[in-house]
Amino acid sequence: MVEIVEEPDDHQSTSSGAGTSGSSGGSARQPAYSSISQYVSANTMECVLFASRVLTVFFAINYMIPFLGLVPPHSAYYKIFAASAATFALRLHTRIQGQFAMNAQFVQRLVIEDAFHYLVYSVVFLMSAPISMAALPVTIYAALHACTFVAEKKLTWNDSQVLPSEKIETYMVRKNVKNYPRIQEE
Repeated sequence: MVEIVEEPDDHQSTSSGAGTSGSSGGSARQPAYSSISQYVSANTMECVLFASRVLTVFFAINYMIPFLGLVPPHSAYYKIFAASAATFALRLHTRIQGQFAMNAQFVQRLVIEDAFHYLVYSVVFLMSAPISMAALPVTIYAALHACTFVAEKKLTWNDSQVLPSEKIETYMVRKNVKNYPRIQEE
């Protein structure tokens, strides 16, 4: 019988000083950042994971819609799995918190992680002939988590900070641009 244990995603990486993703309950207030570069330097691993997930989705779109012509489809297929393997390797590193050991207990802990399974999946299809359906799970996973990251950051953005979309709208108003898309508030 297999026991499935779910762990929270709020592990802190001591090597980079960055958290992975999410907050445990929303009770802890996140510090205010005056710029995106400050946020990126404070949460490096989170941002690198987001970037690799966006790259996975980008290469998947280029593979599935070849007439875009940004990346050749054959090359895009392998880049999908390279980006997803990088994502899952980083995710696995944060989950094991950099505690590497050559013993059976470590291997058991490693094999239990879902990131390990996705990493093996990505490496297997990275080294095989292109199969379109194989790209679907990692693409959906990457798109889901990239959208979740953006939604969380938009919701937790402090009132004292100006959203990039509001900066663009302010710029357009100052430049007196007549026909620009307005952002609708809910």
